[in-house]
Order: sequence, then C-alpha cells, then structure tokens
Amino acid sequence: MVRAPAIGFSQRIRLEWMTETARMVAEGQPDESIAAMLRECLRDQLSVGGDPERGNREKAITILLKTWLRVPAELRPFRDQGLALLQRLPPDLHVAVHWAATMVAYPFFGEVAQTIGRLLRLQDIVATPQVQRRLKERFGEKETVARAARRIQRTFIDWGTMREARERGAYLPTDPLCLVDAELLAWMAEAAIRASISGSPAVSSRRRFN
Repeated sequence: MVRAPAIGFSQRIRLEWMTETARMVAEGQPDESIAAMLRECLRDQLSVGGDPERGNREKAITILLKTWLRVPAELRPFRDQGLALLQRLPPDLHVAVHWAATMVAYPFFGEVAQTIGRLLRLQDIVATPQVQRRLKERFGEKETVARAARRIQRTFIDWGTMREARERGAYLPTDPLCLVDAELLAWMAEAAIRASISGSPAVSSRRRFN
C-alpha cells in the first residue's frame, strides 16, 4: 500500500476564490487583511450564520492561503512566478496556473487528478465509486481519503476540468485546454517535479492541458 500524502484539501474550492486570493497576494496586501477579506467574501457561502473556528469556511480559507500566501520560503520564487503568469496570461488560462499551484501545495489534489486521468484514458466516463476504489486500493480504507476525494472532484467540476454526466455520480472530460506559452509550460513542469518530490507523481486530468 502506498503511503498517502497529507490530505489537507478537505473543502470544495471555487475558482473565483483562488483568483481573488492570488489577486490580493499579488497586490502585496497584508496577510491579516487577505484573511479578513476572504472571511467576508465567503461569509454567505460557507458556514452561513456562524463563525466556527474549524468550520468549512475557515478550512477553505486555510487552503486558499496555503496555496498562494503562506508558502514555504523555498517556494516563494516559484509562487511569485505563478502570480506573474496570472497577471500576464488571458483569463481562460488561469485555471492551469491555479491547478499547478494547488498540486504543489496539496499533493493529494494531484493524486485524485491522476486517478481520474488514468480512468479517462481507458473509458469515456468515470464514476465516483471507481475513483474511490482506486484510491482505497492505494491509500487504505480511510474516510478522510474518501471525503477529500469527493470534495476535490467537486472542485474539478467548479474549475471546468470535468463535467457531470446524466448518471448521478458520473463525470465526463471537458475539452482540452491548449497550452503553448513556453514560460507557463516550464512553470507547470516545475510544479509537477515539486509535487513529485512532495509525494505526488506528475499528474494530468482530462481537461487535458495540451
């Protein structure tokens, strides 16, 4: 059995939340200001009507901050290059930047993507039980693994890298996103290497980043 990386990514994260977080970090806003703005932004979307210390809202904010703000010192040049790419590239390519940054911050994100990508190379549609079975075979019968995988799958839907099929719990690939920018491709290759070093292999999901 493969040792699972630390999961951490336990909430469904919308792409616009990632975009807003990266924007504030790029502007150089203070850490506490960014956290406060995210709490206000998510107040009506997560943990509505309350402020639990470890509720879904705070967990989502932790994911956002770990991806773009609170990165280890050795990852800051890598992070800064990602922020520069977001400022330079057209909006339709931003998902690739957020994807790579998330994969480095949360290797399990990449593990789920790789599992889905392998299934979609064999078939046209993927069902949640198939994904769960593959992950359990690798990482054990842990509810935390299953729960995180479900949240990550919903994140893929929100980001447009998968779409829902007619059958409940089944998903289809979306159209490939064509990537030709040399700097972006090099940065994503570095992300794959860093994710691999952290315990996750280089990954692709089918919104294929071609």
